[in-house]
Order: sequence, then C-alpha cells, then structure tokens
Amino acid sequence: MTEAYRSHLGIATNAGPPGTEFVSMTNMSEMWRRFPNDGLMSDVTEWRVTFRYTNADATEVDNFRWSKGPHGENQRRVAVLMQTATGSGYNLAFCEPGGPGILFSQREQYINNGLAAHFTDDGHLTELSRRTNGYCIGKYARWDRRTGRLTVLAEFKEPYDWARHDDEVIELCEFLKNYVDN
Repeated sequence: MTEAYRSHLGIATNAGPPGTEFVSMTNMSEMWRRFPNDGLMSDVTEWRVTFRYTNADATEVDNFRWSKGPHGENQRRVAVLMQTATGSGYNLAFCEPGGPGILFSQREQYINNGLAAHFTDDGHLTELSRRTNGYCIGKYARWDRRTGRLTVLAEFKEPYDWARHDDEVIELCEFLKNYVDN
C-alpha cells in the first residue's frame, strides 16, 4: 500500500497514470483558506489534476494536498476519484505512511454505493461496510488499529447515516462495553 501511495506521488501535471491524457489543473488552496475546518488543518496547499482515459469513457481526478495537522505536523494526502460518464467508479485516498492509511469506496451514479473500506498504512483492515446512496446497509465492522480487536459490529436493516452518527454510536459501544466489563 505504501508503494501505491508513492506511485501516485510520481504523477506530474502533464503526465498522468498510463492510458490517460491531461485535461486540467486547478489550485484549490484558496478554497481551503475560506473553508472552516475546526482547526483540523492549516496552511493547506492543494492541487487538483484531471486526466481523461484514452481507452474508456472515464476520467480520473487526482487531488494532492499538503497541510499542517492540529499539532503542527506535516500531512500529505493523495486522493483519486475515477469514474465513468455515468458516475460509476471509485474513490481512493492514500494518506502519508504513518497517517490514517488508505480509504476506498465504490461509486455508482456519483454517490458512494457498494463496498467501503479503510486500511492502515501497513495493510490492516480497520473499517468495512456496504453503502447504498451513501448510507450504511447490512453489516458494519470496525477494528482497533493498534490491537486489531473488533470494536464495533452493527447490522443495519435500513440505510443508516453512519457518517453523521459515528461518534454517538462509538460512545454508546464504549459505554456498553464498560457496563458489561464491570
């Protein structure tokens, strides 16, 4: 996974992944200066480069972001969005080795639909779910990134907005775990 991250760092503004041609490049840094981010990032520099596949009706948008984290640490991230003209494809984000790791999600009609997974930078799975219209459906699982222990296992019979209620569910799970342990 570290090699995949490094291979995307080699993309230049005029030379994209094999089988693509350069379309455009945009400096997104000004947008970040105006975007409230609760102190999670500062001094953000981001470039968005778009490539068109020459052998398919698809595009790839690569975002390269450099920022300062909440404690002044340098953070680098490469995010890739590959999708067809109908909005099917995937999101893939590589965070700097030692950081949050690799995020993957399938897309259909411009929305997260299908598998969503999060891996540490050393390849351990930390989160796995299935999405429909951006919401969790079916089983959701999360593992502790340090110990590898399963920390959350939930099943949603109806689409659930996990991203909106993530912290609340984690707090409830911790409360229940402590209650059972005591």
